[in-house]
Amino acid sequence: MTRPEETTSERGRRVIETLCVHGVRLGFEVAREYPVQGGRLDVVWLTPQGLAIPGFERPLPAVGFEVESSRRTRKHIKGDYLNLADLSASLGVIVLLGDGEKVEATRRFTQTLVDRPGPRILVWSEQDVDRLATHDPQTPVLAPQDANPAGG
Repeated sequence: MTRPEETTSERGRRVIETLCVHGVRLGFEVAREYPVQGGRLDVVWLTPQGLAIPGFERPLPAVGFEVESSRRTRKHIKGDYLNLADLSASLGVIVLLGDGEKVEATRRFTQTLVDRPGPRILVWSEQDVDRLATHDPQTPVLAPQDANPAGG
């Protein structure tokens, strides 16, 4: 939830902390400022250390997050996309903070940027992070659907 008394940096720290806490709740190892070639990701959820794969002894990145304020330029967003692509995780997420017309224009640009063949990247708002934080990890987000609802 956007809190009017928060500064941009406080808002970013709060969202990053929420992502970290929820990653742990889901059973991931969590890394902040995770290095990739030419940059760092704000938060990465990693496979637990117990899931070691022979020949690859480090935890594998499962989900990467980049958190951006409303003051960031399209160039920064492109950098976020590249960092998430370089991570090669199952999922990447760009979280855009704030609201208003400027943020909506940035959101439209970002959605167009990620809507292409290549890495699976979503565009989230602060509200999406808040929903994630209040979601019970034991409850599926989508209800299972009958494979053949017509019965035939």
